[in-house]
Amino acid sequence: MKRKKQQEKSFYEIRELRYENRELKRILRIIFSAKTFKAWQFYCYIRDHVKKLFSDKNNFTFSFVFLYKKIRKIIKEKSNPFIVNISPPKAIEKFNNVSIVIPTYNGGRYFPSLIKAIKMQSHIIDPEIIFVDSESTDETLKIAKEFNIKVINIKQKEFNHGLARNIGAKNAKGEYIIFTVQDALPIDNFAYANMLTILSDHEDVVGVSTKQTPYPDADLFAKWQMYNHNTTLELNDTNFISSLPKKNKFYQLPFIEKRKISIYDDVCSCVKKDDFFKLGGYKKINFAEDIEFSIRALMNGYKIAFTGNSGVIHSHNRPAEYFFRRYYADNKIVNNLFKENSEPFFQSLEDILQNCYTTYFYIYKYFDDAKFRFSMPDFQEFVDNIKKLKKKKIRETESQMLEIIYKFSHDVNVKINKHQNYHMINQTVYEQFKSKYNDAAKLIPMSQYDSSIIKQFCDKLFTTIIGSHLTMFASKNKETEKKLDIILMKGV
Repeated sequence: MKRKKQQEKSFYEIRELRYENRELKRILRIIFSAKTFKAWQFYCYIRDHVKKLFSDKNNFTFSFVFLYKKIRKIIKEKSNPFIVNISPPKAIEKFNNVSIVIPTYNGGRYFPSLIKAIKMQSHIIDPEIIFVDSESTDETLKIAKEFNIKVINIKQKEFNHGLARNIGAKNAKGEYIIFTVQDALPIDNFAYANMLTILSDHEDVVGVSTKQTPYPDADLFAKWQMYNHNTTLELNDTNFISSLPKKNKFYQLPFIEKRKISIYDDVCSCVKKDDFFKLGGYKKINFAEDIEFSIRALMNGYKIAFTGNSGVIHSHNRPAEYFFRRYYADNKIVNNLFKENSEPFFQSLEDILQNCYTTYFYIYKYFDDAKFRFSMPDFQEFVDNIKKLKKKKIRETESQMLEIIYKFSHDVNVKINKHQNYHMINQTVYEQFKSKYNDAAKLIPMSQYDSSIIKQFCDKLFTTIIGSHLTMFASKNKETEKKLDIILMKGV
């Protein structure tokens, strides 16, 4: 009897334990499924992961940079009401109403590859191709006839970037017009379709452009220039639509924000023909006609889009003298369009050219082939080294950049003393050059290049600084500006 009671007791105890076990599991399921518990689990995971990262410096640095960029991107999206990121375009619709307008001049060597790439573009059926030709003397017209391309002839002396494109667009039959240039080669078969898809999906978007990538044979400066442009404006693998909720807000924005929301670039772009001409098309200007058009479109309530998932290959290997003129023209026209008002650092042309010439002359004196690959010293250290250097007899080595300044000084009747002492070195010019060079060195593995290539890069980099200073000075001196425009604006 006693044994039986013990068995019954054990039975009830086991049943009670099983019940408690079930209750415990039920409670644990509720706890585990709770948001607070999941948050705790996530915290523990992150905590342990961070501990591991701290043990490996490289991993930690990479993760920190990645996290920083993501957070910065989120903050910028929330703080910039003028730009809305969109999903990458997925071409579904077939487009049979597309015209492609290309201003041409002696571009025969590009056309076999370009026309082949156009024919291979996905989702575009029998596009109309129009050449607006400025009296080409090579095989351009022969190739156009061979491929049954429509040619509109204009006189070379009357060529104007805005006017030439307007003429092509007016003679186009398509509902959509793709503007491109003779040396911009689509990266893949979706470069044009991506732009068309965005225009088709968004009624209020009047124009869209795409990313540019340098050619494989581009020189060091061309590669850096393109990479710097895409990085500064955050154009790599991104898709967005820009708008202007309040018209009067545009000119109050920082320069970079103005440049980003007016990103439309007709190196490769697409517009809706009707809306394009409702806005009056391009203005009859020979530079930045695309930026001016995008500002006007935004002011009239339209939107501008950009797609970075595809793009075109486009770059030029040009001499330092070109960038001297280009950056003068670029800064002058864009500053006028954006109503930027920068005070000049110098009060005369002599000051600008003497300081630039002397600074770069001593940079060449001070940096030998090996040192060109390293970061530059502080300004005072730089000057101290120059003082020591003056005691030594070192043969003067003229660079292309120095010759450009000297030639330019004669063109504008400015006397440049080629043997200034170190007191003529201006810290502003030196620090600007140092900053630009060091920023480039972070992006470019300088040690992989020969010193002669680095020096060519520095020549071009320095001429951009001179061009910018000339623009600021000319904006406050109208008589000088007219003279500089005649010399520097031609052929840009």
